[in-house]
Amino acid sequence: MKNTHKHFIKYLESIGRAIELILAAAIIAIVVLSIIQLFYDLTQIHVFDMHADFFSDFLGKTLALVVGVEFIKMLCEHSADSVIEVLLVAISRQMVVEHLDSMQTLIGVIAVFILFAARWFFQQKNPRKKKSIFGRKNSASAIPESEMPESASSDSISSEAQIQKTDDFDELD
Repeated sequence: MKNTHKHFIKYLESIGRAIELILAAAIIAIVVLSIIQLFYDLTQIHVFDMHADFFSDFLGKTLALVVGVEFIKMLCEHSADSVIEVLLVAISRQMVVEHLDSMQTLIGVIAVFILFAARWFFQQKNPRKKKSIFGRKNSASAIPESEMPESASSDSISSEAQIQKTDDFDELD
């Protein structure tokens, strides 16, 4: 009975995962079509007709596509970091495009600060997956040891870079 229950739960999880991937694929298709439409619209307007409203509209559409891409990554990764990334982009887009009043802008800035603090907190809990605060991996470990100059021996690599280097190899497994 207990074994059947576990198999049923695993089956439901696999169905849920498949549905998420199908939705991600649909969002990818919509984002690609929207990018094509965005560039088509850009080519159809005369340069002298591009006013501040046009730029604001273009920026809003572009940042909405960025939110869509981040959402796709969130559906595929299932990590706290990807959720925080989507929220950061969405809040930033809202603040830039909507031209909010000062109180709403202050709330947005506080929300972004809280999200950066949450990202920092999660990175401290799991130091083996250390990224910079902006989500990029540290560049110190991006150079393979075989391509390093002789003056930069493995003894001179910081412990943080060594942790990141270990993570790079762990991701290959």
